Amino acid sequence: MAEVVDKKLLIDRYVYIRSKTHKGRKYWDCCLVRSKQCSARAKTNVIVPGGQIHVFKGPTQSSHQHPPNREECAAEVVINRVKQKAEAHPEQPPGQFLREELTGVPEAVLSQLPERELLRKTIQKERRKNLPPNPISLAQLREFQETLQGERFLLYDSC
Repeated sequence: MAEVVDKKLLIDRYVYIRSKTHKGRKYWDCCLVRSKQCSARAKTNVIVPGGQIHVFKGPTQSSHQHPPNREECAAEVVINRVKQKAEAHPEQPPGQFLREELTGVPEAVLSQLPERELLRKTIQKERRKNLPPNPISLAQLREFQETLQGERFLLYDSC
């Protein structure tokens, strides 16, 4: 069974990273291809969110130079859930997300997750995607001088 999680493809307990898209096909490399520990690759149709995944050319277990890792696949699903929750609830602190999502996760899966600080940074990065960019000139900053009710709150201090 194939499943897409963020920019990764999970097939038969192996994790693949998106490599390229060409002529309506997506090409995926085993997550160990870049470190030259594995040479397995897969080819799928271009996947629409919530759509069916059709694997045109998938590697066999013999094409991998390492055993499958169920825990790594489960960890990718947990990370994706944390990212989705962070995007949907930007008001919650990162620690609360992590407590909620990591409760009840088996130790073997926890061992495959990044360190807690990296997970916190991942949450912050997901939240920043929906924020407007920081102003880089005074003209852009002037847009933020008034509240929605028309009251001034950003004042210039020349001292």
